Amino acid sequence: MTLTNITDNTFEPLTVSDVREHLRITSSSETRLLKSIITTARQYVERRTGLRLGTSLWILSLDTLDADEVVVVPEPPLQAVSSVQYVDINQTTQTVSTSVYEIDTGAVPGKIRPRFGKQWPTDILDHPNAINVTFTAGYASVAEIPCGVIHGMLLLIGHWYNNREDNTQVNLHSILSGAEHLFRMHSVLNELN
Repeated sequence: MTLTNITDNTFEPLTVSDVREHLRITSSSETRLLKSIITTARQYVERRTGLRLGTSLWILSLDTLDADEVVVVPEPPLQAVSSVQYVDINQTTQTVSTSVYEIDTGAVPGKIRPRFGKQWPTDILDHPNAINVTFTAGYASVAEIPCGVIHGMLLLIGHWYNNREDNTQVNLHSILSGAEHLFRMHSVLNELN
């Protein structure tokens, strides 16, 4: 399995204004720093939870696909599947008709499976990355992101903003454990393995 990111997040879950309000910053300085911390916090949360916090486009490449196999789509939540393509035994790229498969965007992680009475093509070339699933992942809007994830990000951003050096006298355990607990509540990493 190979996963390729085509377009990264189309939005950040927090704005500089959100962060300034949380940190009680009244000046308009340090905008570049705050944007950087927001992006870093989003990336951290995505790795800790397995969730994709903004809309992005991906290609999942598979080597094989059994006739009735369920394809588990990483980077939840799954918004949509644009196409399922494969290279056939004649080395021609084919697109699987949507009448052959159904998409479960409600499952976390999302799934693609053959419809009742249907199966995946049997003429797939036995070659690495012969099957390509193009899909859109992530929350479609900030309003869809769980509040606990947003709050955990704010805790993390506050810590990073107030403690800019690698070494600090502050007890990191209590600050980070609150954010980590919120991230664990929303983690889907066990479901992806």
